[in-house]
Amino acid sequence: MKTSKYKVKIICAIYPNANGFGFVYLDNEGQLVYYGSVRINPISNWKVLERIKKSLDYFQPRIVILLDPESKSSRTGYRTKKLIKVYLPMLGQKISPSLNILVIKSEMCLRFEVLLPNMKLPSS
Repeated sequence: MKTSKYKVKIICAIYPNANGFGFVYLDNEGQLVYYGSVRINPISNWKVLERIKKSLDYFQPRIVILLDPESKSSRTGYRTKKLIKVYLPMLGQKISPSLNILVIKSEMCLRFEVLLPNMKLPSS
C-alpha cells in the first residue's frame, strides 16, 4: 500500500456570534471538509475559546479566517469584538506558531469567495 506524501492543508473560517460560533473547514481545493455551529450556554469567552481550541487541535488548519469586527457593516457586540481582537490571536500562538490568523473585512468576503478555489497556501 502506498502512502501519499501529499499533506492536505486545511483552511478554517470561524464566525463568533452572540450564541457561540459557526465554523467551516475547507481543504486545498476549496472543497468542504466539515462545517457546523456550536451553541454555548451560558455564553463566556473562555468556554468559546475552549471549544474553538478543541476544534483547531483536531483539524490542525494552516490558516484561520475571522471577520473583522471593526468593519463598516459589522454589528458585533463588545464580548465578540474582544474575543476576535485579543483572545483568538493568543490562542493561535499557543496552538502553533505557524498558524496564520487572517482577519478580513466583510467587504472583502465577496472577493474572497472568488479567490478561495484558486488560492495557493504557503508550503510547509
